[in-house]
Amino acid sequence: MSSRMQRIGILAGLALAAGAWAAQAQNNTTNIISSYEDVGRGAYVCGDNGSGNVLIITNGGNVNSFTGFIGKSGQAHSNTVIVTGAGSVWNDTTGFDIGDRSSGNSLILTNGGKLNCTAGYLGYYNGANNNAAVVTGAGSLWNVGEGLFVGNGGTGNSLTIANGGAVYSGEAATVGPGPNNSASIIGTGSVWTANGGLAIGGAAGSRLTLDGGSVAGMTLVKGGSTLAGVGTLGGLTLEKDATLSPGNPAGRLVVTGNLTLNSGTKLNFALGSAKEAGADYAQVAVQGTLDLGGVGFDNFTFTTRGGFGPGVFKLMTGATLAGNLGATTGGTVGGKKAVLSKEDKSLVLTVSP
Repeated sequence: MSSRMQRIGILAGLALAAGAWAAQAQNNTTNIISSYEDVGRGAYVCGDNGSGNVLIITNGGNVNSFTGFIGKSGQAHSNTVIVTGAGSVWNDTTGFDIGDRSSGNSLILTNGGKLNCTAGYLGYYNGANNNAAVVTGAGSLWNVGEGLFVGNGGTGNSLTIANGGAVYSGEAATVGPGPNNSASIIGTGSVWTANGGLAIGGAAGSRLTLDGGSVAGMTLVKGGSTLAGVGTLGGLTLEKDATLSPGNPAGRLVVTGNLTLNSGTKLNFALGSAKEAGADYAQVAVQGTLDLGGVGFDNFTFTTRGGFGPGVFKLMTGATLAGNLGATTGGTVGGKKAVLSKEDKSLVLTVSP
């Protein structure tokens, strides 16, 4: 694992040669790179003490650095780096920081732009709030050889992967444990390949939202945090007080591996007509083992929508079914009697007339 304490030769300004040092703040400057810049064992910093700085790497431009920052000190807010176009790359040898101790800084990888680094930090320290990374468009990639950390100490930090963009993390990745941090994966072909697994939460309010995107790898949702939407996961475990909200509001969440619930997991389902799972009501389809973990009727919050009425709702399906239901299996939904049961490798809700 790389260590944040390994960083040496930290430099100020937007682009400085190795060994240089500048103490002054810079504000509202723009630097465009369309060639090759190498700072060797030094750092490349967009916004050391200043704010409103912009770095654009475009038209096949390349930056090589030992370490990189977007917004370094507490005063350095609202700085932006854009890497755009095929062949445009930032290669960073160790750790890359977005909002190290500051707020409102942004990384945008678009139209095939790439960032390669050993470790990635988005809002790492306390006070590093509301920083954002966006990876959008086919061929755009944030490639992290080791761990990727979204909101370790800060709050309100966000990672968005959209329109066929991709993120790769070679070791453990987290959203949190700082509160109210998020990741969103939007659109078919948008993927976070979490080779070392992905953990959501550790403090209240962190969230992973899928809107047609996918996580390739195991996802763990911790207490106080939420997984929502439609898309695909490699595997999924939810701890006590973690929330699973499949659908948007209907739709299907697919788990290609195993899904393990906890007796304290919270489950939110939107129900329309019982006619077609995924189209009329939310469903979780598990291609491995579905372990119910002791959940019962009291774990569920059901929201009714147009067309709701009596019928049999296959809320969750699995290739195999494990675990038991909780002590309470019945109640009411939309004023109608409803009962949970295990039937044919599925968790079923039957709503009476």
